[in-house]
Amino acid sequence: MIVPMKKVYLVTLDYLKEKALIKLRKAGVVHLEKSFGTSENLEKMVTERTEMEQALNLLDSDKSIKQEELKSFEIHSIKKKILELGKKKIDLEDERDSLQKEISRIEIWDDFEPADIEILRSKGIDIRLYKLSKDELKKVPKEYELISIHQSKSVNLMAIVSLDGSFPQEIEEFTLPDFGLAELRDNLELNGRKYTETLNELQEMSVYRDILIHANEKLKQDIEFEQYKTGMAVDETLVYLAGYIPADRQEELKELALKEQWALSLNDPAEDDPVPTAVKNNKLVSIIQPVFDMLGTIPSYDEYDISGWFLLFFSIFYAMIIGDGGYGLIFLSLAVLINLISKKVSPIVGLLYLISTTTIIWGAITGTWFGSVTIASIPFLKGLIIPQIASFPEILGRSDITASSTQELIKTVCFIMGTVHLSIAHIKNFLKELPRLASITQLGWLSMVLGLYFLVMQLVLGIGPVPQFAMYMIYGGLISVFIFGQQERGVNFFKGILKGLGGFITTFLDAIGAFSDIISYIRLFAVGLASVAIAASFNAMAEPLMHGPAFIGAIVILLLGHTLNLAMGLLSVIVHGVRLNMLEFSGHLGMEWAGIKYEPFKARD
Repeated sequence: MIVPMKKVYLVTLDYLKEKALIKLRKAGVVHLEKSFGTSENLEKMVTERTEMEQALNLLDSDKSIKQEELKSFEIHSIKKKILELGKKKIDLEDERDSLQKEISRIEIWDDFEPADIEILRSKGIDIRLYKLSKDELKKVPKEYELISIHQSKSVNLMAIVSLDGSFPQEIEEFTLPDFGLAELRDNLELNGRKYTETLNELQEMSVYRDILIHANEKLKQDIEFEQYKTGMAVDETLVYLAGYIPADRQEELKELALKEQWALSLNDPAEDDPVPTAVKNNKLVSIIQPVFDMLGTIPSYDEYDISGWFLLFFSIFYAMIIGDGGYGLIFLSLAVLINLISKKVSPIVGLLYLISTTTIIWGAITGTWFGSVTIASIPFLKGLIIPQIASFPEILGRSDITASSTQELIKTVCFIMGTVHLSIAHIKNFLKELPRLASITQLGWLSMVLGLYFLVMQLVLGIGPVPQFAMYMIYGGLISVFIFGQQERGVNFFKGILKGLGGFITTFLDAIGAFSDIISYIRLFAVGLASVAIAASFNAMAEPLMHGPAFIGAIVILLLGHTLNLAMGLLSVIVHGVRLNMLEFSGHLGMEWAGIKYEPFKARD
């Protein structure tokens, strides 16, 4: 559930504001509104943190070892040394690129000493070099005598010697390098040695990485503290700040305010307040939280916590998409292994236990074990199969059960599941809107979703005709949305109807969207079927090699094939299994996932 919040206003004396923030940070329960100020000290700390992060980016995470605590000036010295090495590394990289570019530019001329040409020039013999194409060569006036140094189909290397300083203006002179080719290559080699030495020094400094990380985290908290301190609103000798606290923890703050002699106001948040969202569920439902964390999604304070429904349907979607009890056993083994190593059931391990179990159950009732007909034919496993949804109906020996009939039933299950899923959304919205007239809109959408189910069954699966009552449900639902969709408090009923009719196009498109949303649940069938087909294909490829010396090749094919299939299945879970919850279901709930995470002002380890 989404934890109810209280709006906090706290007032204290200006000279006590730092003490008040220290106490608040120690309490660690108030989410402060972002009201940051500026100060010279804050700017220094921000600069220090930027440098600290730059230094950390230069270090190797694998080389860090535990060090004794260092004093701040020692940490500063280490950071400075790392940044100096980082700058040296960049300078050497720039120098290397310049040297390589210059070598590439002049190596066609072979090795020569530019200084020799300068000596000749100082004695009145001016020599200039030219790198010319055939067309450029034709532009050289006849009065100039060209000395050919090298010629090929694409380029002509020429020199012109002049005693009077006269040279052709029609062609561009080749710029002499500062150093000869041999010297440039020597410089490049020296650059490489210095670069290696610099990298080695950075590797040696990497042992301080954990210390810098800890110092950086402390600096981050100090910056946050300074931001809040400088951002506290001032009214003569008083300062105040605003924030939010979970309603069930407000007594803690009251006691602290009484003790510190703060003025404190606790009220229900206003409708337009940026209230943070804190989600609190029981241990079972909380196992889905890692998925939300991975997606970075947070419901707004006035939206729903769909954790329970998400967990229920996600575990089913996961099982149908992976579609194989053998893969479920792999996930279950992984969960057990992690559990034994960590010696605790973390939320992610708990989720792994659940989804592996549902996958095993789905694999058992469909008779899918590594996509193998042979394994599915084992008497015990064969006895667990529900014939009407069997992946390999041929092993059951029943003429009334075919691949097409089982596939049609699974498609039907997908559409039923989609209809139920979307119906739950509108029922939740109806209960939330009560007793307002607008709540009837949700009954209209519910009626449409239920009626559209029969239309989907007829158009997609050919099961029909569509019952007359289903069409009445669709039309009636659409009409109720027009009538009640824009009914608001204080607005004339008939004006609300006119406003609803004004949004005819949007409502009509939403109705079409509801139709396509139900159809989209067929992706569970399609992806699951593909997973079984791919597994069976790799099994068929390996089967001829299962005997004799080629046995190792068969094992390789099976391992690679099923690993690839598993990886594709996991990707499909993210693309399809999560989507049905986050887009289709959440869309019908009207959720925007624009929440602010509840992050109380507190010291962090």
